[in-house]
Formats: sequence, structure tokens, C-alpha cells
Amino acid sequence: MTSELPEIEDPQIPDIPAVVEGDDGAAPVEPTQDGTTPWWHARKWAVVQLIISLVLLGTFWAGSRPAPYALLSAGPTIDVSSGVESSRTRLYKSTGEIRLVTVFVSSSNWREYVWSKMPWSDTGSLKVDLNPTNREASQADMTSSHDTAAMIAEQYVFGSLKSMKPAGAVVLDALFGGPAQSAGVLTGDVILKVNGESVLTAADVVAAVSGKTVSVEISRAGTTQEIDIPLKNGKIGVVVSNYYSGQPLINTFTAEVGGASAGLAMTLAFIDSLTPGDLTNGDHLAATGVIMPDGSIGMVDGVQYKARGAARDGATLLLVPKGNKESVEDPALPLYEVSTIQEAVDFLCDRGSNDAICETEKS
Repeated sequence: MTSELPEIEDPQIPDIPAVVEGDDGAAPVEPTQDGTTPWWHARKWAVVQLIISLVLLGTFWAGSRPAPYALLSAGPTIDVSSGVESSRTRLYKSTGEIRLVTVFVSSSNWREYVWSKMPWSDTGSLKVDLNPTNREASQADMTSSHDTAAMIAEQYVFGSLKSMKPAGAVVLDALFGGPAQSAGVLTGDVILKVNGESVLTAADVVAAVSGKTVSVEISRAGTTQEIDIPLKNGKIGVVVSNYYSGQPLINTFTAEVGGASAGLAMTLAFIDSLTPGDLTNGDHLAATGVIMPDGSIGMVDGVQYKARGAARDGATLLLVPKGNKESVEDPALPLYEVSTIQEAVDFLCDRGSNDAICETEKS
């Protein structure tokens, strides 16, 4: 007995793409019409390596480009006491040291800038203009600080000032395109009067500037002239420092350093050299701070790096302006804050100094 089987339609079998021999298990790749593997797939790792190389080269090139930031690190320190000299008064040698401390400032690229932001880096960064004009102004600021230190020391030790006196404010920089430069003020001019009133210090100039226009009397190459300057945002656009008539009674080297932060160190070294005994008690000390004509000490930048440099060069203590200590995390050596030159001398005397100035203070 026979029976007919039902007719079965041919099953629909889907097309299965060919797997290229040697494939690494990734999604299968359709071969080309001639049965070969596409070139980009056969060389995909070479392509990936090329892309990575281009990215790395681009990153290296970009990282080497100059960045508008200065790198900050511990700079050299200088024993000011060893360089003190005078041809007009007797000096006394000290067995200790009073070191000025510095911050090394250099240009950077983007790679160095990023590295300075890492928590383990011993450098910092600051957006600053490193043009030659600023360097000249910094050196002029150092000269003014030196003269202020010499004046303060002479008055402190002898009770009077005979060698030099405050006589105005010298223009360290007439800012490019600013009101003063546009009106004809030049770097090196000495401002003697503002709106008819005599000024003796840079602070006097700042305090006297007001209104919409100021009249300044300047001295240039031995002659005086008046210049009217319209104010912009309440300023005349100059960087000024103290100017003194006469010559310092006492000197030390300043050529290697710029800025005004060595004022405290120079003043202490001058006082020590003008008096018998040893203000440092034989210790190796360091100091930083701006010395003002009234004997007060102004704050400075970069104390973190200055402390590292002082410790590196053997200092056992760093005197800093009042308010600067709190900006230093984990200082490399002990810090002591002072707000005036009197406080600094009193502190050193209390540490056991045998300097004659300490006996004068007690009496």
C-alpha cells in the first residue's frame, strides 16, 4: 500500500557570509568580488598604529609650543653680609650669614606648564610677561630697594640721616599705550610734584593721583618740566619706586638680583655691618621682604620656593613679612614673621645676639 508524501517546499536558507581565513574572530568581512580581503582590513593594525603615532607626534609638538606662563622654582641665595662695603664709615665683620633668597623665573612650554600643576612637582607657574622692559624695571626696583635699606640702616644705627634723603619717585616703566606714556613721560623720569604738591616717595605719588587729570612735575637730564596726564580708570599708567638724593653710606652687590624683596635682608646686613658684634649670633639666616621708607616690611611672592632655596643652602631660619607664613605649606625650614625692621632686630637680639645694637635696645 502506498501513500503519497506531502510536497515540501524548499527551505529558505539564508546567505552566510564567507569567513576570511585567518580572521581574528571579529565581525566577518565580505570579500571583494575577486575573493580577496579589503586592504583596509588586512592592514587595520598598521592603520591604528599610524593614527596613534600621529596623535603622539601632535601632542609632543603642541607640548613644545611656548606657553604664556613663567615657571617658578627655588633660586640661588646670596650672603649679603659678605659683600657689604663702605669707604666713608667703619664696618664690622660678622661670623654668621644673612642671605637674600630668590625665585628662579624662566619661560616655559605647555608640557612644562602642565607638569608644574602636578601635586608632586617642585615647580610652580605664574602668568607673567618676561619681556626685557620688565627685567630692566625689576633691576631698577632692586636698586631702589638697596638705597632704601641703606637709608633705614644709617638712620637706625646713628639716629640721623646724612648721606641721602627721599627726593621723589623714579619711573621704572611708563606702560606702553598708557596715559603717562602718551603724555610724554619716559622711563627714568623722576616725579617731584603731583598737582603742585611735593612727593617724596612712590607711595606719595599713588596717594596724590585723583580726579580726571593730574599735573606732574618731573626731572629729566637735569631739567624740570610739567606734564598734564589724563587718568584712565583712576591711574596714570606708570610703575614707580622711591628715589633718593645723595649716595648710600653703605653698599652691597645687587647686579645678580632683581625686584624689591631683598630689602629686609639688606637692611639687617647693613645694621649688622655698622655695629660691633654679631647680629646673627654666628647662625646662617635668610630673610625676604620689601623694606619701606618708614621701616615697615611689605609682603612678597614665592615664599614657598624661597624657603626651599634657603634650606638647600644651609640657612636655619627664614624671616618673612607678616602675613606671608600662612601661604607656605610644609615649609622646608622654620619661618618667623616680622612687620617692621624693629621687630626683626628685636627677634634676633632675643635669640642671643651679642651685637652692640642689642645693648642699645636694652638701655
